[in-house]
Amino acid sequence: MSDDKNLSVDPGAIRDFARFLDSQARPLAQIHARMSARESARADFGEHPAADQAEREHLKGVGSAVEGASRLKARHEELVRGTEELAKQYADLDGLNSAAASEVDAVMRQGARSA
Repeated sequence: MSDDKNLSVDPGAIRDFARFLDSQARPLAQIHARMSARESARADFGEHPAADQAEREHLKGVGSAVEGASRLKARHEELVRGTEELAKQYADLDGLNSAAASEVDAVMRQGARSA
């Protein structure tokens, strides 16, 4: 179990994760394109009594897969943007903490000299 009070965050690691997520954009786009192509292609179920039903079920399944791939692609883009923004915010916070630490150190040194 992790100790939530002593959590450390590395902005570089978050940025690396954002880059990894971003690297998955092309494979997701390829999956989406393949599914979309199948949606517009007509499948041949032959000549038998259940062919029409099979075609309807097939189109329903492909449509569902395209919808899922579209949602996954959109969510992926949100995750990439959000992770990049999170890395930026942590880097900004780290910079602010460093600046504040320098200021506190200067005040403490000045106080030690005065004493």
